[in-house]
Amino acid sequence: MDRKNELKDCLNKEIGLFSEFNGLVENLKSSVMDRNWVKLEQEIKGLNQTAAKIDKIEQKRHTCVRELKQVLGIPEKESVQKVFSSLESKDKNEIVQLNTQLKMEIIRVRSTSNGLNHFLRNVSLLLQSIIGAVLPYTKGKLYSRKGKVTENSPDSVMINKQL
Repeated sequence: MDRKNELKDCLNKEIGLFSEFNGLVENLKSSVMDRNWVKLEQEIKGLNQTAAKIDKIEQKRHTCVRELKQVLGIPEKESVQKVFSSLESKDKNEIVQLNTQLKMEIIRVRSTSNGLNHFLRNVSLLLQSIIGAVLPYTKGKLYSRKGKVTENSPDSVMINKQL
């Protein structure tokens, strides 16, 4: 398989993996909302496995681009766009289209992940405010076992302020 077809194959696989990753993030969000912790753990394992596959195929894609640069006589420091512009019209159009699809999938994953992060942050703030209202005396300084001042978190409860 020549390097151009190998690059196309890498881009197609990476697009599919990012699409799969996005679906897993959506499932993770629904598991959190449903409080299905068993399913949540399975989703996290799936995310980790898919992320490892993405990393592997991304390294392969970078290798393909590096090899294409060598074949085309393009300096290593030049951008990927320079490689694309040096290809034949048919290959160039297909690879540019695949690269654009990959960027769109990455943006979709970022958007979904940011939505999940905002949701989790809001739930955490809500829980902290509820605990602050129910247990108002947890507002004093808390110290770690080493004697350093630590942040007050929802799982920290001050039982007695005096020794």
